[in-house]
Amino acid sequence: MAPTTHDTDLLIVGSGAAGMTAAAVAAAEGLRALVVEKTALVGGTTAISGGMVWIPCQEHLRAGDSVEAARRYLDAGYLTRADTLVGLAARLGIDAGELADTVAAYNEAARTGVDLEFGRGADAYSRYLGDADVGPNPCLAALATPPFFAIALVPSDLGTAAGLTTDPHARVLGAHGAPVPGLYAAGGDMRSIMCGRYPGPGITLGPALTFGYLAAMHAAGAASDDPATSR
Repeated sequence: MAPTTHDTDLLIVGSGAAGMTAAAVAAAEGLRALVVEKTALVGGTTAISGGMVWIPCQEHLRAGDSVEAARRYLDAGYLTRADTLVGLAARLGIDAGELADTVAAYNEAARTGVDLEFGRGADAYSRYLGDADVGPNPCLAALATPPFFAIALVPSDLGTAAGLTTDPHARVLGAHGAPVPGLYAAGGDMRSIMCGRYPGPGITLGPALTFGYLAAMHAAGAASDDPATSR
């Protein structure tokens, strides 16, 4: 592709939620905004983020679910099945005694409703994602009735916690704490206002939309250096 030249008031790197918000707001405020994206996907990481686990007949996913779908996952090796914990351990290649001890500790937590090891079901958000038909803790159902199933889980990133330090207008702050003229950051490039915590859904999308808006408003001159007088 031949190089091209564009005149723009606001150059936006990345077409994620923050970038697209900034572009729309900048255009509405009369600026010429140019969005550049290195991938073929418009939407950035916002369009592809989010790790999910498919669990047969789970309360929030029952629409369109079926036993046949579960069998397909078994046939594909996504789910591992055995009639006993010993058999399941053998198929997984793990120690049967350790698996039995782990299940026993888990079942005790399911009985009492208190997960001392991981705190599952300790807050309203996690309890909402559990099964309302299970008690006393909707996040802990006893593993007592065969057959037993296992699934491989791998870690996945939800968002970044570290990044460029910014002020209330999303201006990037330099080494001495002063704003770098004309440079803004929002979305995954901005240091998270959540400080690595996860209070609930939207902790990446919400700040991306908010600070993308604030950055564009400041760049357009619609926001003053005093947030109290900004519109």
